[in-house]
Amino acid sequence: MSEMHRTLELMRPEDVNGERAPQPTLANIGTLIEQARAAGVSVELSAYRIVQEALTNVVKHAGRAHAAVSVRYGEGELALEIVDDGHGTPRADTPRSEHGLVGMRERVALFGGALSAGPHDGRGYRVRALLPYGGDR
Repeated sequence: MSEMHRTLELMRPEDVNGERAPQPTLANIGTLIEQARAAGVSVELSAYRIVQEALTNVVKHAGRAHAAVSVRYGEGELALEIVDDGHGTPRADTPRSEHGLVGMRERVALFGGALSAGPHDGRGYRVRALLPYGGDR
């Protein structure tokens, strides 16, 4: 394998436009989006918005809880999972509404994906979203 890597290194042109610079990470996503928008591309961050809404629901409904966010890049889909260990019911001062879940379902449906949301292990709540890479949009 090492020999193959060395062979490929020899076949590549000299450092074209910073190819050997450190690769960007999700921390650079804002810059990427702005570049695309400047070029006239409409950009939506559905995965981000789904996680944002799920965490908003944790704040509103779970009380003092711990939340875990998992993002997995599979071969054909992006999988999101947001799990909390809270009590799972709305606080007394928070009006109950399912607009957040409806919005998440709509975003997932745009990509031909699937969303499941509900109580988890008798305590807490879990949201799972699967977003196919080659979805409808």
